[in-house]
Amino acid sequence: MLGERPGLLGSGQHGVVNALAVDDSDEPQPVDPALLSMFCAELDGVRRAAHLPQITPELVASHRDRFLSGFYERVLEGIPSEVRDFVEAELVSPGGYRDSRGVDDALSRPGITQAALDTLVDRRLLRTEDRQAGPRRIELSHDLLCGMVRKSREERRLRVAKEDAERAQSVAETLAEDIRARFRKTVAFAMVLSLMLVVSILALVWAVRATQVAETARVAATRASEIANAQANNANTARKAALEQERLATLAREQAELASKQFAKSREMTKQLMAEGFASDDQLLQPTADVKFRGSRKATGENLFLFDVQPQDDSSVFPFEQVARITYKAFSSHKDNSQLILIGTRQTEFRFKYQGWGCYKRVLALVEWTSINRDPVFVKFDGCKI
Repeated sequence: MLGERPGLLGSGQHGVVNALAVDDSDEPQPVDPALLSMFCAELDGVRRAAHLPQITPELVASHRDRFLSGFYERVLEGIPSEVRDFVEAELVSPGGYRDSRGVDDALSRPGITQAALDTLVDRRLLRTEDRQAGPRRIELSHDLLCGMVRKSREERRLRVAKEDAERAQSVAETLAEDIRARFRKTVAFAMVLSLMLVVSILALVWAVRATQVAETARVAATRASEIANAQANNANTARKAALEQERLATLAREQAELASKQFAKSREMTKQLMAEGFASDDQLLQPTADVKFRGSRKATGENLFLFDVQPQDDSSVFPFEQVARITYKAFSSHKDNSQLILIGTRQTEFRFKYQGWGCYKRVLALVEWTSINRDPVFVKFDGCKI
C-alpha cells in the first residue's frame, strides 16, 4: 500500500492501483510493485508539467494505455527482433490472452538467447515459473500487458502487410510501365516496318529496272571478259614459251661453254700425257682418282706373254656407262725407259693390251667421261702388281 503524499489522489492511491490492476477483461489482477512505481513516477511528471496540484482520475485514465505502450517499447530496446517476434507470436494467444512456453522451446528458436530472456525478466516484461511436472516456463509478467503486446503484433502485421502491398504495387507499376514502354516500342517498330515496306516496294520496282540494265551490262562485260581472258591466256602462253626458249638457250649456251671447257681440259691433259718426258708424279695436272684395275697374263711363246689390263666396274666410283675413253701411257722400268701409249674405248671395254716378255710397272691413265659435268682425271697404278 502506498501512503498519502502530495501529488497523489486524495482518496488514496487506489485509483492508480485500479488503473493497472484491471485488464481488458475488467477483472482485478495483482499489480507488480515495480510496474506500479514506474507508472506513478510517470504520472507525477505529467502532473508537474501540467501544474496540477494532484493526480486526477482523468489523468490516470488518459495515460494508462500510453504508459503501457511506452513501457513495452522501452523494455524491448536493444533486444533482438527475433525475441520480440517470439513474445508477440507465442506468449499472447490469438484471442488476446496470456500464454506460456517452455524456456527450452524458446531457446531453440533462432536469435533467442538466455541473456535476452533474463534481460526481459529483469525489466518486468517476462517472468519464469518452475513446475515440478515439467520444464521451466516463461510468460508475460501481467495480463494487462497482453493488450499492448497484441496491439503491437497487429500493428506489425498491418505494417508488414502494408509494406508487402506497397512492394507489390511497386512491382505492378514497374511491370505496367514496362508493358507501356514495350507497347510504345512495338507501335514505333510497326511504324518503322510500314515505312520500310513502302520503301521496299519502291526499291523493288527500281531494282527490277536496274536488274534489266545490269543484266545487259553483265552480258556485255562477260563477253569482254572472255575476250580479255583469251588474250591474256595467249599472252601468258607466249610469255611462257619465250621464257622456256630463253631457258633452253641459256642451258644450251651453258652446256656448250662447259663442253668447250671440258674439251679444252681433255685436250690439255691429253697433250700433257703425250708430252715427252712426262713421267714424274708432280707433273700431274689433276689428283689421281681412286680407281682399281685388274689384269691377266697369258703365255704366247717362249718368254713371251700377252698382258690384258682393264678397270674394275664399280657403280659408285667408276661406272662404265659414264666413261667415254681411257688413254693409257705405260713406262718401262728398264734402262731403255721405253713408253707405250694405248687408247681404250667402250668397244674394247677400255682394255689395255700389249705383248712382251715383261710388264710395265708404272702406268698412267687419263679417264674421260661422257658427262660434261665431270672433269677428266688421271689414275696411276702398278701394272706388274695387278
